[in-house]
Amino acid sequence: MSGQRQNAGTTAARRAAAQVLLDVEKGAYANLRLKEALQGLTETDRPFCAALVYTTLEHQIYLDWVIEKLTKGSIKPAVRIVLRMGLCQMLRMNVPESAACNESVKLIKSMGKSALAGYINGVMRNAARSRDQLSPPEGMDARSLSIRHSWPLWLVEGFLERFGLDLTERLLAPRTEEGQTIRVNPFAGLSEESVIRELEERGVSLRRGALCPQALYASGLGNIAREPLFERGAIAVQGESSQLVCRAADPQPGDRVLDACAAPGGKSLCMAAQMGRGSILSWDLHPHRTALIEKNAKRLGVDWIRTEVQDAAQFRPELEKSFDLVLVDAPCSGLGVAGGKPDVKYAKSPEGIRALSETQRAILETCCRYVRPGGTLMYATCTISHAENEAVTEGFLKAHEEFEPADLTGYLPEDFSKERCAGGRVQLLPPLDGTDGFYLAKMKRRDG
Repeated sequence: MSGQRQNAGTTAARRAAAQVLLDVEKGAYANLRLKEALQGLTETDRPFCAALVYTTLEHQIYLDWVIEKLTKGSIKPAVRIVLRMGLCQMLRMNVPESAACNESVKLIKSMGKSALAGYINGVMRNAARSRDQLSPPEGMDARSLSIRHSWPLWLVEGFLERFGLDLTERLLAPRTEEGQTIRVNPFAGLSEESVIRELEERGVSLRRGALCPQALYASGLGNIAREPLFERGAIAVQGESSQLVCRAADPQPGDRVLDACAAPGGKSLCMAAQMGRGSILSWDLHPHRTALIEKNAKRLGVDWIRTEVQDAAQFRPELEKSFDLVLVDAPCSGLGVAGGKPDVKYAKSPEGIRALSETQRAILETCCRYVRPGGTLMYATCTISHAENEAVTEGFLKAHEEFEPADLTGYLPEDFSKERCAGGRVQLLPPLDGTDGFYLAKMKRRDG
């Protein structure tokens, strides 16, 4: 979004964006909170509000660095949000300097803080005068990379140690969005060829995923909720890396499958499409999320997925060794999808990562007991954290001699498999693979 000239927007749009960003500071998810906020805006204001929220989040650490250069002392949250937004418009959205300054003053007044209008005006005018001195540092050290790409310093240091400078810088850079990624749902009664033809006739550009050919990258699809094929259940939105997890899990017709952390149900429904028929039990911790699985299953015409509200870390002895396939799509830090959800990277800490890895270990320890001899245990996350990925599965395999790594050859391109899939696991990285940053590990329970 940076570098693009934006519609000037209204004070109402900025006020809504400010409230979203304040709520994100308190722990709200930006995408969910923004969806609510946009409902109260006009069609004209919605694009500007969304762009302002996400561009401000995308450049948050850089904007705070600029604020530190322009101000002294502590700043209250509301004032910081207004300054972030104003500087973002001026420095990253090509809103004219005068408009960025004036609208920031109007915004702080609309928030009931008229006494701070002079302060906001002074900081913004100072930024306009010293704009040439506000470019982010060009160094290749961790601090410069952190400011330039707006990733927390502790994460940048970890990436440099693990991936080296070149790959780290590519990993930190914003991803170029390529529309939406979909798959064709076979239960709607339409062939993949007919769905592709109908989309292309309406001007949608499609290309197949390089790692998972069932994944279709669709440009020009528009509002998916209003897409006729979506309404008919002929297509489902699902990223390529998420579809690849299901492809590698390889459920067979008639299998008994447990999706232990299933909501909103994308992988359960993708596996159902691969199976054609069978038994899938989908768990989630919260009733409103199992209801979401059921809603999505109904739209796609799958009536044989059963849902239960269940803590995946709590053992159910009556289910021991009764599933052909158990998928643990574990709760994780989500750092692999931070390209599209920039608030994710700010909400994490080293302590939080350690706590998540303990939760993941507990779920894996419990759910492995549901796999029958000869069955498959699939572990997946949407993160690029070693502590949540390789460390979890390596520790699990050391503690469980009854499980062994499974071969991923045949589920991925041959050259890719030889280079990246050692030990039945793979870490996908956006700059290398053009996908979200997913980790998947496939393990088999030994017979006998």
